[in-house]
Amino acid sequence: MRHRVEHASLLLPEVFNEILRLGLVLTVQPSFAVSDFWIVNRLGVDRVKHVYPVNSLISKGVKIAGGSVVLLKICLHFIRYILQ
Repeated sequence: MRHRVEHASLLLPEVFNEILRLGLVLTVQPSFAVSDFWIVNRLGVDRVKHVYPVNSLISKGVKIAGGSVVLLKICLHFIRYILQ
């Protein structure tokens, strides 16, 4: 079993070669890419350009796995709605 990094969404290009050298598999949550509307406010304009660099990682040869917490997110929204 390979070592993984879960929720690998914010990565500086300087670490791509190290990730590849270590043989890490990065897990990303594609549904977050469209729902992280708050990301610019939290990370700032300079850092947000390093979010979800999936194409750059794949082009380097890094193994990417997709995960999904969509059902969990739906359940949490439903619970918040009920508790209002």
